Amino acid sequence: MCTGGRDTHPNPTPPRPTAVEDCEFAWNRIQARKSVLLLPTPGIPGPLLVDTNGTTTVDVRGHGSLVKVDAGIFTLKRNATLVIQGDNATEGVVLRVASNLTLRSDARILTSGIPDGPNGSPAERVLILVGGKVRLARNTKISGTIVAEGDISLGTFSRVEGAVFGGDRTIRLQRGATVIPAPWVLW
Repeated sequence: MCTGGRDTHPNPTPPRPTAVEDCEFAWNRIQARKSVLLLPTPGIPGPLLVDTNGTTTVDVRGHGSLVKVDAGIFTLKRNATLVIQGDNATEGVVLRVASNLTLRSDARILTSGIPDGPNGSPAERVLILVGGKVRLARNTKISGTIVAEGDISLGTFSRVEGAVFGGDRTIRLQRGATVIPAPWVLW
């Protein structure tokens, strides 16, 4: 299952893939490259938790052009914000979550300082790999592409600027949930 592939004109010149073909191609590339992105780092990553109304910044400046950030379990409580702070040298950020990703109501994962990707959005430079389930409650926002091994649920009026891939898993979009196509560019 996939959502967030490119929309195409029915008779483009030159011919381009349909959104379904685009998603299938992307999923095949994910499978081919996922093992490299999932290479373990020393130690077991701990949980990443942002409390209610809190803001946490993950500063990736000065850590190379492609940065991996690891978390065992990743939870943003109600109205919490995680800001991924990059700079012009940031080509990509891979957030690797070993277990589940949960965003409670009004929580956000945003970027700051990361340059736009080739299609005009910094969300194209953020990849979120999740080993378990993804649960986004109502009014949540994520900037980045989500790839999950478990089921994915986007709550009422939640918004993902990126793409959502679940392989053969279920992707549920509740009323008003949207995916604005800006898929990961570094496949």
